Amino acid sequence: MKRHTLVIWQNIPEETKLYLIPDDEISTEQRKLLKEANGKFINSDPCCEGLDFVNAAFSEDEFEDHPFADQACCFASYETSSNRIKDVLITSVCVTGIFL
Repeated sequence: MKRHTLVIWQNIPEETKLYLIPDDEISTEQRKLLKEANGKFINSDPCCEGLDFVNAAFSEDEFEDHPFADQACCFASYETSSNRIKDVLITSVCVTGIFL
């Protein structure tokens, strides 16, 4: 069974999005950045590389002059619904997002 990482992206207070990313699609560096961003929120916690990365990676917009512009939108296509995660092997979970 294929292994996945579940990212719970919260746009507080408006919505929550789920992303189911195959583990083999996440580089070692990206995994490190996801771990750094876990439990932290843009506009609430001090900025760090992990938050910069998730801000770009889960965006639906292209970024210019951003430290992770080359990875903008790289995980946006993995958005899923809660029904899809029931029969999937999840190896790690990252909860992050933004306070609007």
